[in-house]
Amino acid sequence: MGSIQGVLIAGVILAVLDLLFGIYVLGFYGKIQHNHFHCPWAHGIRSCDFFLFETNHNTRTIIGLAEGIVSIVFSTVLLVAFLRRLPYLAWIWLLKAVIVILMNAYFVADWLIKRGRYYHSYWDPDEYNEETVFIAGGFIEIGVQLILSFIFCCLAASFTYKIRRQERAMKAAETQI
Repeated sequence: MGSIQGVLIAGVILAVLDLLFGIYVLGFYGKIQHNHFHCPWAHGIRSCDFFLFETNHNTRTIIGLAEGIVSIVFSTVLLVAFLRRLPYLAWIWLLKAVIVILMNAYFVADWLIKRGRYYHSYWDPDEYNEETVFIAGGFIEIGVQLILSFIFCCLAASFTYKIRRQERAMKAAETQI
């Protein structure tokens, strides 16, 4: 992008997309929490206590709710950083993205390893479908965060460079006066 305006517009669009994704994550895990609150009748799982607590789906749901809230907060910070032209504040968003990627990778790997060891061989198809929702949700979150992180790194690097170049030009103009 040639101008700082283009970078700012792209940054605001990225922040809004991340904000929408944070709302989606909050809604996704909110719906699952609602279903689990009404367990076992909501989705046909017979051994609800085992499914919720032994498979760490309950823990993941609570962390997912917190992740949605934190994503909304960090998206707002990113939006402010681009609108107020604060590159150091914009780079903080990358911390959230890395944590979300690592956290989701941990839970997905944990579930896939347990699935590979047949730790739940007595489950019925509804229980497998519910776990598949968690695994697919984790993969989707990892993919979206990787894409947003790649775009963010390109934008934030350009944003930081352009802001610093403007500041250097202003300081040079002040010293000439």
